[in-house]
Amino acid sequence: MGTIIAFLLLSFLVFFHELGHFLIARLVGVKVEVFSIGFGKKLICKKYGDTNYCISAIPLGGYVQMKGQDDTNPLKKNFDDDSYNSKTAWERIAILLGGPFFNILLAFFIYSFLAINGWKKLAPEIGKILPNSSAVNVLQKGDLILKIDNYNIKSWDDIKMAVDNSVSTLHLKIKRENKIIKNKINFFIISYNLSIIIYFLTIIYLC
Repeated sequence: MGTIIAFLLLSFLVFFHELGHFLIARLVGVKVEVFSIGFGKKLICKKYGDTNYCISAIPLGGYVQMKGQDDTNPLKKNFDDDSYNSKTAWERIAILLGGPFFNILLAFFIYSFLAINGWKKLAPEIGKILPNSSAVNVLQKGDLILKIDNYNIKSWDDIKMAVDNSVSTLHLKIKRENKIIKNKINFFIISYNLSIIIYFLTIIYLC
């Protein structure tokens, strides 16, 4: 599933980048012959207007092929009015910068969206406790971690900072069924991923 999501994200980023080249090329009157996501053999190709829209075999990029821009066949190079080669230097530069500009534009929209709507974080609530572990006597499913040592905990992200600054013992403040409980636990960090999920004694994980 992770591979599929990564592939879809990469395809979207490539699409948006190439869209920048495509739109600027059309804006200055250049005919776009191929708009492809991926390289190599064309797997799917549909023609709309003057452009072939394709999905190619190697999903590691993409390209926009404009009229008069074919390095593999010098005979196709021409200077018609709708050719890339007939445009001024500034117009060609604008076409080349269209892709990076759209990347910046996409980043602006994403950060603006996050600034307005915020970023959802995982609550510091204990999921499942693995059996035969020392944490069985300390933590329970549903416990909400409020504080670790001197750090107030509001999300799993905060746990990483608290654990990184602890030596070997965590002093916990926990909310359990509307009761505040203080306890301590010895720990070591096994791993954490991009979600900043911390494993205590390899026994805690999110459901």
